[in-house]
Amino acid sequence: MRATGRLLRGKLTYYVIGVTLLFGHSIFGHPVTWKDGMSTSTLLSNSKTEHQVFYSYTAKQAVGIYGISINNESYGFIQKNTLIKRWNGTGFQGNIYTMVGLGVTGSRKKTPAMHVAIQGDWETRQFYTQGLIQGLITEKSIYLVQGRVGWAPYLVGFDDLSTWLILQLNTTVTTYTTTYKLLPVVRLFKGGVLVELGSNFKDRHMLKAMIHF
Repeated sequence: MRATGRLLRGKLTYYVIGVTLLFGHSIFGHPVTWKDGMSTSTLLSNSKTEHQVFYSYTAKQAVGIYGISINNESYGFIQKNTLIKRWNGTGFQGNIYTMVGLGVTGSRKKTPAMHVAIQGDWETRQFYTQGLIQGLITEKSIYLVQGRVGWAPYLVGFDDLSTWLILQLNTTVTTYTTTYKLLPVVRLFKGGVLVELGSNFKDRHMLKAMIHF
C-alpha cells in the first residue's frame, strides 16, 4: 500500500510539474493571461503595425486597448478578450479565445469601426500550432487570417531562455485583393519578456516585443 501511494504521488507530482511548465511557456501570445496580470506588446512589419495593452481581471476575461495600422488606415479599439475553452492534458494544452472591440478608423474623418477575432491554439512543450481570424469591420472591411506551426529545438526549465522556430502564413483579404505572405519567425522568451524576429531575407521583415507583468 505504501509503495502504491508513493507511486501515485510521484505520478501526480510529475503531472503537476508538466502542466505548470507547459502553462508557463504557452501563456505568451494569448489574449488573456492570469488574474490581475497585464500585458503590453508592439508589432512592427512591412505590412502592418500593432500596439496592445490589456489587463486580465479574471483568468478568462481581459480588457484593454488595441491599435492597428494596415493598408494606409489606422484603427483604435477598446476591446474585451475572452477565454472560451481550455483543454489541459498530459503534456499538452489547447485554447479558444474571442476578441471584440469597438472604436474608430481614419486619420482626419473618424468613422466607427469594429474588431472581431477568434484565436485557437494547441501545443506541447516542443510543438505549437495557432490559427487567428480577424475582421476590421468598416465601410471597407479588411479580414486577416494567420496560421502558425512551431517547433522548439530543445526543452528548457521554467526560468530558462526558450526558443521556438515558427513558420507563419498571413492572408489579407480586402474588397479587391487577397494576398498571401509566408514568413519564418524565431521566438525567444524568458521570464516575462518575449521577442519575435521574422524575415524572408528579401522584402518582408517583422519584429514583435511583449512584456507580461
